[in-house]
Amino acid sequence: MPDPEKQKRKLEAIFREELFAPAFEFHPDYCIGAFAGLSPYISYTYVMDNRLIIRGRPMGECFAFDSQERVIIASYESLEELISVGWRLCDYENELSINLNI
Repeated sequence: MPDPEKQKRKLEAIFREELFAPAFEFHPDYCIGAFAGLSPYISYTYVMDNRLIIRGRPMGECFAFDSQERVIIASYESLEELISVGWRLCDYENELSINLNI
């Protein structure tokens, strides 16, 4: 299980620097039913607006600046809340070779 504080620092850096649309690992509560087969992410527009709304895009589609309006999976008031319910970032430091200076 990833360190929640490290997850928070990574998300804070993504939002502070408006780096990209962060994708998340599949959440056991949100990978079934209407959300099955969708990859969870926060759109780039929401990153720029500091909104914590997780949407789902079809698996296999990956665009770091995705701003499309897709199905809403969940929304949160704070990074702490988002992390506390179990959302975890995909490993961007390896996948996108972005150094978040953490």
